[in-house]
Amino acid sequence: MDLLDAALRSHALAYPLRRLLSWSTFAQIRSLAAKLRSLEVDIVHTHGFYPNIFGIASARCAGVTACIASKRELRDLRSPVRAAVERAALSGATHVVANSAAIRQQLVEDGIADSRISTIYNAVSGESASKTYSSEWRERSTLTSPRRGVLVTMVAN
Repeated sequence: MDLLDAALRSHALAYPLRRLLSWSTFAQIRSLAAKLRSLEVDIVHTHGFYPNIFGIASARCAGVTACIASKRELRDLRSPVRAAVERAALSGATHVVANSAAIRQQLVEDGIADSRISTIYNAVSGESASKTYSSEWRERSTLTSPRRGVLVTMVAN
């Protein structure tokens, strides 16, 4: 089974959280960790405040080798308690992806080693994207055309 076949056969796992810091959230973290262990997951990549906290904690509990978090907003958008919880989660990640130099700098100030941070900017020039990707995307958008490599997609909250 190749990667695309596996992705098409996979299913979503739902772990509803009512409150971030609660006993039920810890139970959900343990539940997801058990599922990650049973699936022998090697990489977990999270995007956003809640997925970073929930996903990285679950992945670390499961012993996942590569735990990648994405940080996409400045810390001053969070209350001090939430900022501290997020810092702890990001510190537990094996790598953090920032989408700007300012966020990268804040991560370094928060004690995350610069070597564990990559900056991937959101913007792509419209001209270069349309020349490079548009014809292939139109061809592959139905997922019925012959494959010319791996198609990867991600969905987050």
